[in-house]
Amino acid sequence: MNSALSRKEAAIEAYVRSLIDSVERQPTYDLIAAQQQDALHYHNRNGVTVIALPSSALTEQQLLKLDRYRLLMNILEGYYDAEQAYDLSQERDPLPRMTSTNDIHCLACASGSGQILCYTIFRAVPGAEPSHTMRTRDRHKFPLEELFGFGILDRLEVLINKPLLSVRELEKLSVNLVLSRFDELAVRGPLELGISIIRLLQNKASTGVEAVIGSIGEGFTKRNLDFLGIPTAVIPNALPNCIEDDLRATYLEGHALYPYAFIDSDLKWVLDNRLPQIEQALEQKGKRALLALFHVDISEQPPESRLMPGSGLDPLTNTVWKQERLSLSRRSKVLTGGEQLRKFDPFGGLSNMEASTLRSFMEEVSFQPGELIIQKYDVGDTMYLVVDGQVTVETTGKSGQPLALATLGPGQYFGEIGLLGGRRTANVIALTELKLLQLNRETYLVYLSHVAEIEREMSRTGTMRVADTLSKSSKVDQMLS
Repeated sequence: MNSALSRKEAAIEAYVRSLIDSVERQPTYDLIAAQQQDALHYHNRNGVTVIALPSSALTEQQLLKLDRYRLLMNILEGYYDAEQAYDLSQERDPLPRMTSTNDIHCLACASGSGQILCYTIFRAVPGAEPSHTMRTRDRHKFPLEELFGFGILDRLEVLINKPLLSVRELEKLSVNLVLSRFDELAVRGPLELGISIIRLLQNKASTGVEAVIGSIGEGFTKRNLDFLGIPTAVIPNALPNCIEDDLRATYLEGHALYPYAFIDSDLKWVLDNRLPQIEQALEQKGKRALLALFHVDISEQPPESRLMPGSGLDPLTNTVWKQERLSLSRRSKVLTGGEQLRKFDPFGGLSNMEASTLRSFMEEVSFQPGELIIQKYDVGDTMYLVVDGQVTVETTGKSGQPLALATLGPGQYFGEIGLLGGRRTANVIALTELKLLQLNRETYLVYLSHVAEIEREMSRTGTMRVADTLSKSSKVDQMLS
């Protein structure tokens, strides 16, 4: 058993070494020299060359080279599981599964050797139409939306109204981990790339990019964003999920990731305040640049991103899950609960993540046939959602005659008037074995009273039901008089 394990470990090590050799044998001279005319951005300083190229300018062989580099660095960082990659005989990064000719590839290389120092991609949504915005549901998704669920950025109103063609996802930064972290170029590369990305985004005429989204953890991307001082809007209420045979599965079970976004106008503060200091340091030769970077003043905090709502994020969006404590199977159950909750009319406008969080605050209760759930005229503070079974809604006219108002089943709800502060207007009785979700007023006031569309929907339903009750009661009384 141990010898078999040792052979497997040796095979994995050999596989990783073959990727390293392949990447090191294929420097990027052709990308740097031959295609400067196609570059959206080009910059060279003190041994680091940065170039940004559209996918349409790259050959399949060049894309394969970059894919292989990204696969290797994700394995070395631990973002991808090395054993899984070996078992699948991966020779290039399998993610994302769909690419666009509007993708922009940004890489920093050693000017002398052509060795890649770091690399990232601005991902576009394939098949985006000029009429599409981030709100558009019938479209392909960004990789971020695949990982966190569609609608994860919906509370950033400025962002989701942007044309889809003007939004790009900035892929996780792939830093060359074969280099020593004390290597001067290993420090310069990510910063030069970050600066070039900022300059690139200022050239809206060539890129058309107005907003950037991505996912952020505790890795190189976050450190670069923090050092550069880019104001970002981060969504705390997030739970990344993937299938168990995804190369990222092991990493996601032990690390936290959150969606973030910024817009081009956020970069003005960086250009005026942080960038001059960093560029002055990078102008220094050799190790003096590293010393100068160490003394860059980062004490002044950047302003809040202009994507943030004026009143801040609502409490539901600000709820933080302990991602590291949730297995993928547990995450799937949580997210399935959110999908079920969104089938109820008041909550259809929530993102799946918001609905999943709300579902975690709700209690499941059961009733037997004939049990009274709500009594007319009582003061209530709970709304009920029918998961399984049926209830009858009844009242009595002036004559005391019982009157059936409605029969409700799965996907319907009742008790919204009590939740909103009114007295119960009817009796509700279980017709069958019953499974309900209950939402109490405290949870509603804390997490939902800020969500206007939910309050409007429940107020509308409550008003219609009161009017219906009065109308039917009046007709019965007239018939009996």
